[in-house]
Amino acid sequence: TLQQGLQILPTNAYLWHGLGQLEYQQYHNYGYARYCFHQAMEVEPTFPNSYHALGLMEHSQVRIAAAMNVLKQGLQYCPTNHRLHHALGDVYRDAKLWRMAERSYQRALEDGPPVSHGFALTALAMVSYEKKSWTECRQYLQRAVQLNHGRNSRAWIAWGQMEESLGNIEEARSIYMKALAHYETGLLKRHEHYLQKHNEKQRTNHHRHHRHHDRTTSSHHRHRHGHGHGRPHNRHHKNKNDDDDDHHHKQQQQQQFLETIMKNNMTDPVTLK
Repeated sequence: TLQQGLQILPTNAYLWHGLGQLEYQQYHNYGYARYCFHQAMEVEPTFPNSYHALGLMEHSQVRIAAAMNVLKQGLQYCPTNHRLHHALGDVYRDAKLWRMAERSYQRALEDGPPVSHGFALTALAMVSYEKKSWTECRQYLQRAVQLNHGRNSRAWIAWGQMEESLGNIEEARSIYMKALAHYETGLLKRHEHYLQKHNEKQRTNHHRHHRHHDRTTSSHHRHRHGHGHGRPHNRHHKNKNDDDDDHHHKQQQQQQFLETIMKNNMTDPVTLK
């Protein structure tokens, strides 16, 4: 266990951080979780994860000042950590400090990898919405939905909800339909790629099994009849009926996959209101 590990390695920041996460998320033991995170920071001051986790925990407990302090402390040691900048922006936004929130999200956008840009842009849009800068909000969200091949659920939902809140019902409906089209197209392509790889692997294993069977049979035949090659055995060949069956099976799997997607809401509930 983590506690046993800490008895052996009492200065391991990862173990202290893991124990803090467990106490926080699993047992809601906030006091001991706080202690664990601080221990991780003490033994490894440049370890950003514990500042981030403790900042989120303090924020969730509406301890705004404590959350600000710990995130700022983390940024002193890790000034280019985009997750710390983003978390601090969330705290500022909750405190209605729009300009400071905007500055933190901009830093998250500048310092973060491309995969994180959609989150920073969506957060900036939320600040613009609070400032009633509708055009700026819309521009941020339009940039966000263009990332990751259009599969950015938070940005799509936020954009649709913004238009809906402004009374642009038809525009909101159009945005939601575009989002569904992007997700369905992307997911179908991924699923078809997965099926192709899966079927190729099955065929490879099937052919390997037959080659092994042919070699075993041939060896057994030579052993029984002395030397000589004996009669060759027929190898497995894929005929047209097999191709038709595979195509029909693939269509059924894709249809079942789409039905599962439509039954389960794959987007996260995010609101600008």
